[in-house]
Formats: sequence, C-alpha cells, structure tokens
Amino acid sequence: MEIDALRKEIDVLKPKVKKALMSYQGIDSAKKRLLMIYLLKEEMIEGENDMYTVSIIFWVFRRYDTVTIYLPEIHKGQTKDNGNFKESLVGDAKGMLSLYEAAYLRTTKDYIMDEALIFTSRHLESLAADGTCPPHLSVRIRNALTLPQH
Repeated sequence: MEIDALRKEIDVLKPKVKKALMSYQGIDSAKKRLLMIYLLKEEMIEGENDMYTVSIIFWVFRRYDTVTIYLPEIHKGQTKDNGNFKESLVGDAKGMLSLYEAAYLRTTKDYIMDEALIFTSRHLESLAADGTCPPHLSVRIRNALTLPQH
C-alpha cells in the first residue's frame, strides 16, 4: 500500500521535476541539472535519522542511477561515535529490512553498505527467529533473507 501511495505521488511530481530540469538552457544547463539533483538529495537526507527513510532514499538514487549518494550521510545518523551501527536500531525491524535490501545495491567501494549488510543480516535473522516482530513482518524478513529483491 505504501509503495502504491509513493508511486502516485511520484507520478504527480514527475512532470513538474522534468519541467524544472528541462527549463535550464545554454552551455551550463547540464551542470545546473546535476546541481539541482545533488541539492535535492542533500536536502532529503540532511537530518534524517529514520533508517527506513534513509534506506529508501539510498535505494531510489542507486536503483535509478540518478546520482551517487554520499554514503557517510547515511552512516552518520545510524552509528555511534566509534562508527559501529547503534544497537538501538535492532528494534526497528522495518528500517533494518529496508537497509538490508538497499545494501544489495552497493558497489565494490561501498564499505559502509557492506557493514550495513552484515549488521542487518545478523539482527534480522534473530528477529525472525525469536518472534518479537509481527508475523507478516517475520515472513517478509525470512523471504528477504532467503532471496533479497536485488
């Protein structure tokens, strides 16, 4: 249901964004378009501490190859001072599942997402096994651990 709502919102925004991007003319138009996308991405991530939302933002930008997302921005809101993921994230099964799926879109240089995959895999396995999350979410977790979307 959430995905359908997002698709409808995206479909409404697509023509507006396309018009804004295409309105730039002249020699610097490509630079202006890239800058606009970069600033949009920065604004979306800045101050966002919700792992689910940050993971979706990463997934969208990486999936559609629009722009390389700056991974330390994702990492800083989810980690302690020593750089390890916060244990408090373990209670956010939906966010962990989202980060787990997004981690499969990593490149060979996305070391942060390698760490995210290890962290989320370990904790998702225990969440699915101990029955602390709702049954429908446990099924989604087990399915993702068996065969991730990506």
